Amino acid sequence: MMLSTKELCCFSAENPPGTVVLRETHIQENYDEFCKDKENGKRFIQRVKDNLENNDYYYVENDFPYYVESHIKHMVCWYKKGTVYSIINKLEKKNIITYWENLTHNKSVKDINHIHIFINK
Repeated sequence: MMLSTKELCCFSAENPPGTVVLRETHIQENYDEFCKDKENGKRFIQRVKDNLENNDYYYVENDFPYYVESHIKHMVCWYKKGTVYSIINKLEKKNIITYWENLTHNKSVKDINHIHIFINK
């Protein structure tokens, strides 16, 4: 089910989703296919770590975004130290709808801290 802006705003850093947030079917299928090859995950994590080598954070569009309204872009900010708030304060905030760090049981990448950020395009 697609999340609207109003539904997204029910979640925040203080109140992240308690369950897995869904993706569109074709994106979930691509994600599942990507995850089948464990080397993909290793290469992905290494790419993020390489980008964090000389930076406090790495801010990119999510490769496998959650199913949200078309005017919303799902970004991910990977970071090596700090808090969600200290990282968010470093970013351009004017178009941010909401953000959160997934609960441990909902994280598909547990090795690197990251924040899901939703912005108006």
